[in-house]
This record gives sequence, structure tokens and C-alpha cells, in this order.
Amino acid sequence: MRLMCLGIVTMCIVFCYMGCVSKDTIKHDAEFDNRKKEDSTTKTTTHNAPSQDSLGNQESVIEYSTTSSVTKFYKPSTKKELKQIVDNPKNSLKDIDTSLITDMSALFKNSNRQDFSGIEDWDVGQVENMYGMFDKAKYFNAPINKWNVSNVNNMEFMFADAISFNQPLNAWDTRNVESMQGMFADAISFNQPLNDWNVQHVKYMNEMFAGASSFNQPLNAWDTHNVESMRGMFADAISFNQPLNDWNVSNVRNMSEMFRNAKNFNQPLNTWNVGLVKNMQGMFADAISFNQPLIKWNVSRVENMIAMFKNASNFNQPLNGWSVSKVHDMNEMFAGASSFNQPLNTWNVQRVTNMRAMFKNASSFNQPLDNWNICNVWNLSEMFRNATHFNQSLRFWRVSEARYMDLMFSGAKSFNQNLEYWTPVNAKSMKEAFKDSGMRELPSWFMDK
Repeated sequence: MRLMCLGIVTMCIVFCYMGCVSKDTIKHDAEFDNRKKEDSTTKTTTHNAPSQDSLGNQESVIEYSTTSSVTKFYKPSTKKELKQIVDNPKNSLKDIDTSLITDMSALFKNSNRQDFSGIEDWDVGQVENMYGMFDKAKYFNAPINKWNVSNVNNMEFMFADAISFNQPLNAWDTRNVESMQGMFADAISFNQPLNDWNVQHVKYMNEMFAGASSFNQPLNAWDTHNVESMRGMFADAISFNQPLNDWNVSNVRNMSEMFRNAKNFNQPLNTWNVGLVKNMQGMFADAISFNQPLIKWNVSRVENMIAMFKNASNFNQPLNGWSVSKVHDMNEMFAGASSFNQPLNTWNVQRVTNMRAMFKNASSFNQPLDNWNICNVWNLSEMFRNATHFNQSLRFWRVSEARYMDLMFSGAKSFNQNLEYWTPVNAKSMKEAFKDSGMRELPSWFMDK
């Protein structure tokens, strides 16, 4: 009987308590339970950096986050912190959250790291500078085509001397890049399509593929209207032979050495608007296959044609219509251009001061030059040296400003012209000027000194 009464009392207390619990209290408890469930699946934590052994001399605190699906042990906020991490080959690149990094310039320069696994998943969406990022990273060959590089403005020397790299990059959004100078210079293995790239804001492409000896991909779809310099762009790119005739080069100022030693290149360029170009030094030097018309070029602003066709042994195209009135240096311009034999007598060379070795070893050349006014030329040394077929009258050339005439006609076996009217009063050197030439009678002013 006593137990029954106790039970009845207990039940009354419980019901009374439940009656006093508000709806707000029940709702609060339910929300607490839900948050508890969420916390059990996802957690973000801030920890002290790992030991100095793994980071080098790193002293700062580095955040890392942990979720149910991805673990990142490092979250550097500066390039210095990131570099200290990647410089230790024991640290895996897959453990790094790079989402805060804006500068990755020279990050792996000269790196001997062999394991780049995980770098393909890096978040580079905030990065603006990738200058020299893999420069001389000789083992780098990771697939990074899915990187978001839309904020990058500098890719200079990014893969320079990365001798193993040969991965697709065609999916990259390069619309904000302003400089690609030396980007693939001496990247000797690289040969991947890039024709879909948006390069409309790029200003500098100098040495972009210089020494990229395997590269031979189409680039004709590129919008190059903002490019100002193409100096050495394909120099030593010995495999490259793709059409470039659709390029807009109207803003380019410098084309020096652009195709130097591009041994296989032989594509039409006659439609190019080169009206702003000032420097064509060595542009086709050692381009032994090149033999395309250039007669339509407006070279009226060009000042430097040093070695422009030097050793371009196959080149033999008309250039007589060129306006070269601003050119001051033609040193070695056709030296070794063994096939060249085109008229040049209408050229206005009055501003030229240096014609040293201009036709040296141009073994086919034999065109009149008697209309040239060379009154300002101070260097005529080796000008026709070994030009074995040359035998044109130069009787009325004004050579009074010439200082150097040594070896001028040396080895010009066919040359036998009257030069008695010359007055080289300022000449300092004439040594061996007619050695092994065809001259039967030397002029009275000649002194072998």
C-alpha cells in the first residue's frame, strides 16, 4: 500500500514537470542536438606549425584545416612561408593549402625536388605572379592543366630550363597575362598545343620559345596586337615551322634575333605590318631554311640591321624596295648569305656608319652598288671578304670617313675594278685589303698597314 502511494506521487511530479516545460525549451534542445551532429562530421582547427625540422627555419604559426574528406597540414599566408615548406623535399605538396598565396615567383627555381605529386590540386586562384616559378626545376613534369591562372599577370621565365616539362596547358585562362618573356626558354622537352590561349593583353614575348628545341605547335590564332617586343622569340627553336602570317605585329618595336637559328622555319611573313619596328638585328641569322618574300615590309623606322640575314644560306628574295634611310648599322647584314644575289642599288644608306663584313662570304652576290652614298661609313673592313663572285664598279664611292679598310676585298677572287679615285685620307688600317683578290693593279693610295 505504501509503495503504491509512492508510485502515484512520483508520476504526479513527472507530469507536473512536463507541464511546466515550455515549447521554446524543447526547440532549443533540438537545435543543440542538430549542431552536435554537424560538429561530429566537419571540424576546422587552428594549430601551431609543425616542427622546425619539417619547415626549415619557419618560426611563424601556420594554419591548417581538417575536414572529413580533405586534410591540409599547412596553410601559409605568404610566399616566404610557402617556400620554406616546399624547399623541404620531405614535405608533401598535397598537404599544402595555397588559397591565400598571391605570389609564387621563383618558388621552385633551381629545385632538386623530384616528387611534385599533389601540386596539380593546388588552389592558385589568387596568384598574380608566377615569374620563374619552375625555372631550372629539372625534374618538374606534373600535370597542372586544371589550374585557375585567371588572375596571373606575369609568367616570365615560368618554365625556363625546366628540361623535363611536357604537359598540356591548353585549358589555361591567360587573359590577364601581360608578360610571357622567356616563358618556355630552353624547355627542351616541351611540345604542347597553346593555340587556344588568350594572349590579347601580352606585351612581351621576347625569348618566349628561345631554345625550346622540341616545340612545333600552331600559334596562328593568337591575338598579338598588344605585343611590343618579340626579341629572340623563336631563337634556337630548331624544330619550329608553323604559320604566323595572321599575326598582328603592328605594335612590335623589337624583332631582333626573332628567328635566329630557327633552322627549320620557312613560313610566309610578307603581310606583316612591321612599321613600328626599330631593331631587326640578327632577325634571320642562321635561319638556314628561310626563303620567303619580304618585299612588302615597311622598314622605314628600322635603325639596326646588324647580321639580319647572316648565314641565312637559303635566302634569296628581292629587297630593293625597302626604305632603309634610318638604318645606321649594317655590320654583317648578308655575311654568309651564300645564296643571296638581289639588287640593292636604290637603297639610301646615307646614315649607315658601319658596313663591316656586310657581304663577307656572300659567295653568290654580284650586284651594282655604285649609287650608294657611303660618306658616313667609318668601318669597311672585311666588307667583301670572300665574296668570290663580286665584281662591280665602286669607282666613285666617297670613302673619306673610313677608318678601317683591312681585309676589305680579301679573297674576293673576281674583283678587279679601278679604285684610283678613292681618297681614304682618314684610314687607320688597310692591312691585307686586297689579299687574294682579283686585283691586277693596286691603287696608288694603298698602303698595307
